[in-house]
Amino acid sequence: MEYPKQRHFNCEDDRCKICLEDCFKLADFLDEKTGINKIDHLGKYRSFLDNRNIPAETEWGWFTENVFRKENIDAYIEDQIEENK
Repeated sequence: MEYPKQRHFNCEDDRCKICLEDCFKLADFLDEKTGINKIDHLGKYRSFLDNRNIPAETEWGWFTENVFRKENIDAYIEDQIEENK
């Protein structure tokens, strides 16, 4: 499975279906890569980034490009796997 990509950068449409679809793809990716599908990965990932002072959300409620960075995704996956051993 390929890493999810953000297709709209700095989208100002709070009802954007493309951005929503990108979020769902990210959630599916995190489910698959962690092997854990009984938690809210998007919420936990957001908290993970917030705790590291990495801006994760725009004023319109969509994820920033930081959320889709491979190094951030990999760090979260590693953290979740370690946490759920």
